[in-house]
Formats: sequence, C-alpha cells, structure tokens
Amino acid sequence: MSSLRKQNTHFVLNDKLMNELKQCGFSEIQIIPMGSYFAVLYDVINSFLHLSNSRDRKIIRKIFNYFFKIFLWLDKKNNYSKITTGYFVIANKNLQNQ
Repeated sequence: MSSLRKQNTHFVLNDKLMNELKQCGFSEIQIIPMGSYFAVLYDVINSFLHLSNSRDRKIIRKIFNYFFKIFLWLDKKNNYSKITTGYFVIANKNLQNQ
C-alpha cells in the first residue's frame, strides 16, 4: 500500500460512508472515528488471549485486563486517527418525504 494511500484511507472511508448515507436519504451526517492505534492494539492482544482456554492464558488475561486503563489513557493522549476500531455515525432521515 503506498504511503499516500495510507495517509488518505481515513478520509476515503469517510467520503464513502458519507456518499452511501446520502444516497440512502440521510442528511446532517456526522462520522466520528472511535478508538485509535492503542485501542486497536489492545483489541488484537485481548482477542489473541481469548483464543485458548488454557490455564496459562486465563491467568495472563486476568493480568492483561489491569492494563486496560493504560491503553485507554494512551489512546486518548495519542490521537492517531489513521487507525481506528470503527466509526460512530449520527445521521438524520426525513421519513415524511417518502
């Protein structure tokens, strides 16, 4: 993936979501990225730890859960929005015109 494409991925996805919602009749659209790099990293590690039910992994999961607040703090402090866990969309649709 080229560096230019990496830089614009967030904006391209926003534009695609915006266009799709407009085509479906939505207006007053707000797209808010949720979670950044550290939230994604936490989700990946947490998912990996839940793949197995071995006793060792259960202990590691319990210990890792204590790091949640650190990841949350890092996520809020470093607003790196090129990587996100997802998007929150607020849109308005007028149903009286249909």
